[in-house]
Amino acid sequence: MDQPNQTPVGGEDVSFPSWLSVASVRIPIAADRVEYEALRKTLSALPQFHESPERDFVYGIMSCEPQVSDCHAHLAIGVGDEGEIRFELSVFPGTHGDTETEFENAQNVLPLITGAVRDPENLVGSIGLEYALSMENWAPVVALPFEAPDVLGLPGAKIAGVDFEFDEPTPEQPIARAFVSTYDSIKRMAVKLLVRESGALTGDIIARMVRRSQKSLPLFARQMEERQDG
Repeated sequence: MDQPNQTPVGGEDVSFPSWLSVASVRIPIAADRVEYEALRKTLSALPQFHESPERDFVYGIMSCEPQVSDCHAHLAIGVGDEGEIRFELSVFPGTHGDTETEFENAQNVLPLITGAVRDPENLVGSIGLEYALSMENWAPVVALPFEAPDVLGLPGAKIAGVDFEFDEPTPEQPIARAFVSTYDSIKRMAVKLLVRESGALTGDIIARMVRRSQKSLPLFARQMEERQDG
């Protein structure tokens, strides 16, 4: 069941929503704002972190607890194509498949990164949110599917998805792109959002992505009332 998480985000007990497939953030950082060599050596020495053979990026897997429960995170930081430093963090539901390995805590790793970056709170990144929803519990705000225009010349064609683009996202409305699609044959709905996030690189970024996922979803999908028997 993909019921929404009822735990208020920002409290002591935050859970990764079951209907959120992945939450990710990408942040480009100017090279002169990062002590990259020192950071690379620090991260590569952590358990379950590895360095590329060329030493141009470090990647690893982290536990999200105790900041956020019911998820794990993949982190990569390294040199981009234009010499910038790229920070990429992806968070997935559930624990990592390797249950016998002890992973470093995100709340211990992220401060190592923010401490190596000048003014990390002033960086701007892009958050990607992907939702997988049951149409027994959710419905799109824009009714889908609907008949395709005759210009296609394809009998029986329907439009099952819509793609929204928003000009100049603001802190009040940071969504840049939104895609909603329904799959009637399997009673599923997919929602994908691209969000412009100011102050993106902070130690609580995982909890902030959960907060953003909960706040943004009702703009494109509404939860249906529970059915009453009898």
